[in-house]
Order: sequence, then C-alpha cells, then structure tokens
Amino acid sequence: MAVEDSIPPATVVKLILDNIDVAMRVMEQLAAIVRSCDDRIMDLSTLRKEERVEREMLRIAAPDPVNPGLWTVYPMRTQFDIAARSSTTRETVGRALTRLGGEGKAKTRDYDALKTLARATDPEEEAVVSR
Repeated sequence: MAVEDSIPPATVVKLILDNIDVAMRVMEQLAAIVRSCDDRIMDLSTLRKEERVEREMLRIAAPDPVNPGLWTVYPMRTQFDIAARSSTTRETVGRALTRLGGEGKAKTRDYDALKTLARATDPEEEAVVSR
C-alpha cells in the first residue's frame, strides 16, 4: 500500500472507538502478533539451530489432502526462506532437512514424528503449535 493510500491515524482511532467489532479484531490481531513473537524469542533463546528449523517446518506443515494422516509443506519453501524464518543459515536448513529424512521426504512427513523431533529438547512441553 502506498503512503498516500493509507488511512489517517485519527480515522483509525475513531473507527476503533466507535465500533466494538473492529476494536476486538484489532486486539485479537495484536495478541496473535505478541504470541508469535514470544514463541520466536523462546525458540531463539532455548533451541539449537537445527531444532529451530524443525519447529519452523512444524509451523508451516498442513494436512496432506492426498494422504490422510500425513502432513505436508506445499509448496516446499526454499532453504533460504526457511533459514530466514528460523534465524539460521541455508546450510543449517540443509542439514536439518537431511536429518528429517531428506528434502523429498520433508515435503510429506508424519506430523507426529515431526512434532516428536521438534519437541526432543523439552518432553514436558504440551504443544509446540496450536492446531
């Protein structure tokens, strides 16, 4: 969005103050951003590089529409993109994908197996990702 296309701050404030539904949606979005940032900070401070990659793969996995019971990352992200999302290097992503069974297998992976790998450092953790 270009600067000239943005909504003036005073208009946004008035919209939020005058409409409880808009205010609630804004607060929900802000809360989601804070939770996401907290998760990322915790990952950066407690996990090794490869484990951060595994967590990122877990975050972006979705049920495979063709193979029930399996999860997929489709389209598969580039190693550079995964590295940026997990605050590591492309080389680390390559090693982590190899650990997961190779890039081809990382595209469709048993979600529980991936979750087990990603939680290997903290077996007490209830859930890595809310689904």
